[in-house]
Amino acid sequence: MRPKGEPWNLVEKIAFAAFLIWTAAGLIFTIGRISPDTVAHWPIPNWLGQFVDLCLRTGDPILILLAFANTHLHAARQWSAGIARRWGLIVLVCAFGIETFGAITGFPFGDYHYTDRFGPMLGVVPLTIPLAWHVVVT
Repeated sequence: MRPKGEPWNLVEKIAFAAFLIWTAAGLIFTIGRISPDTVAHWPIPNWLGQFVDLCLRTGDPILILLAFANTHLHAARQWSAGIARRWGLIVLVCAFGIETFGAITGFPFGDYHYTDRFGPMLGVVPLTIPLAWHVVVT
């Protein structure tokens, strides 16, 4: 366990900055109702339009990954790296099991299904969904 008040290391600073920047960009794009169709009409170089389009299409999974990274780093700071890893593994495995069972049976959350909007799928659950559970319960 680290002493209280110890400065953030470089990885923590970069992860938090990336999360803030990505969240701010998402807020701007949401408020501005910016979509891939909107970007296609902007007078910008083709490569930049393709990059913005990629960011729009992958925004949700990237946000979840950045939130997970920050939550996990915070857990490691508050507890220890080993405890944070064990806790993370327990949460991820349980969340994946609950979500798989729920998506297949409709219990306990009701009838629902996932698409690949949240990233690559493992069976019927996107890989990012257990990461989101980690963010919520840690």
